[in-house]
Amino acid sequence: MTHYVANDLLQVMPEAIADLANRVRLTILEYTPDCEEATIPAAKSIHYILKGSKYVPGPFLTLAVTPRTITLHFLYGDQVNDPEKLLEGYGGRQRIYRVTNVDEAQHPGLKALIESARMVRQR
Repeated sequence: MTHYVANDLLQVMPEAIADLANRVRLTILEYTPDCEEATIPAAKSIHYILKGSKYVPGPFLTLAVTPRTITLHFLYGDQVNDPEKLLEGYGGRQRIYRVTNVDEAQHPGLKALIESARMVRQR
């Protein structure tokens, strides 16, 4: 089985999108050092999976990247604490956070969303 890394996906994206997606990746990895990336180039996505027995198995967050857009998919977003109302979406579980510029990639509320999403996946 082929193992893909984030650069496999990002190297085929426009430079500005790849740079912005890398900023988002660094933010995720900074705030969740206990996660690993699983890249699926065909789906244009990077899944973030929390490691360890204290977490429910499976991804808790997905970074989707296309040549024009970057979105963070909070897979259990309906349970994430979002006091700043940064997440979009209704119905179902998933909520998204759109990233269109550096300020959104480094928004202080994003850290809180990531931390809340981590807590949702604890056993």
